[in-house]
Amino acid sequence: MAVETIISTAPVLSQARTEAAIQTAVTKKVQSTEAQVAKDLVALIPEPPLATEGAVGTKINTFA
Repeated sequence: MAVETIISTAPVLSQARTEAAIQTAVTKKVQSTEAQVAKDLVALIPEPPLATEGAVGTKINTFA
């Protein structure tokens, strides 16, 4: 009886292993795509202009 159980369980385990591998591959592809989209969005952010007047960002504290 135990042999029949093992034989009937083997295809189910094989299918589960295949499904897990497919899910992992899809997850990696989605993460790769999301990372590229995030990188592209960050590249679209304009560089802020440097301060040219005022006390903040225009003086260097050499005593620090």
